Amino acid sequence: MIKGPQDLASLNPVLTTDLIVDQLSTVENTVDLSLKDAGWSPQSPVPAEMMQALVLTMTEATGAPQVKLAMNGDDTFVDSDSNSYDHPVTRPTAINSLKR
Repeated sequence: MIKGPQDLASLNPVLTTDLIVDQLSTVENTVDLSLKDAGWSPQSPVPAEMMQALVLTMTEATGAPQVKLAMNGDDTFVDSDSNSYDHPVTRPTAINSLKR
């Protein structure tokens, strides 16, 4: 049985502290998620780990295969891995992959 991390102090949050869910709905097979973050500007990429966690959570919770995201009303943003969110995205293929 897996007990989880041994050192809880080494866990880091992936969501930014100012992030709030503005709107959430499901249309056909797509979760529509509108986020607000007072500290974000369109010129800044959002953390890739945060976006992966949100997409994974939304697809797991709803059963929908994809998520359409908007940040402060803007759906043309990119994350820190240069992934674009101007169209619906599917859940990550590699979850909790090991870094060596």
